[in-house]
Amino acid sequence: LHDALRRHPVARRLSLQFDPARLAADLSHVHESWWGAHQGPYHDGAWESVSLWAPRGDLREQTSRGGAFSATPALSFCPYIAEVIDRFPAERNRVRLMRLRAGGRILRHSDPLHTIAKDLVRLHVPVVTNPDVRFTVNDIRVPLAAGETWHVDVRFPHEVANLGKTDRVHLVMD
Repeated sequence: LHDALRRHPVARRLSLQFDPARLAADLSHVHESWWGAHQGPYHDGAWESVSLWAPRGDLREQTSRGGAFSATPALSFCPYIAEVIDRFPAERNRVRLMRLRAGGRILRHSDPLHTIAKDLVRLHVPVVTNPDVRFTVNDIRVPLAAGETWHVDVRFPHEVANLGKTDRVHLVMD
C-alpha cells in the first residue's frame, strides 16, 4: 500500500483486466437521465458522471461527504461492473462512471485527494474509449484501453481531450 501512495510520474497499468464487451453491455443499461454534469470548473461541459457507490446511495452525489456510503440504484443495473468493483479488496469511497462526450475536454488540473483521505488511491477501468482520446498525466500521454486497470496519481496535473467521434466512459474508483 505504501508504494501505491507514492507519487509516480505517470499512471501505472495494473495486472487486473476485465472483459470490455461485458463492461459495455452493462453501460448500455445506464439510463441517460442518470448522467449529470460533473461538478467543477475544469471542463467544457462535456464531462458527466453517474455515481455507483456514494454517500446515502445517491446516484447524483459527487462528493465524498454527507452520509454512509452504499450502492446507488444504478449499480443494480450493472451486474458485471459490480463484480469488477468487488475484485478490489479495499474500503470503497466514491465509485462512478465518468463520461467524456465526443469532442469534449477536461482541462488541465490536479485533484487534492489528500483533502478527502490521506490514503486514497484512484483507479480507472476504461469501459469504452477510442484511439483519439488524449489522456495525459504530468505531460505524458497514457494510452488507457478498455478493460484495463490503471492507478492514476491525479495529484499530478492531468487533462483529457476526446478528439474521437464516440464517447469515452471510465469506471473510476476511489
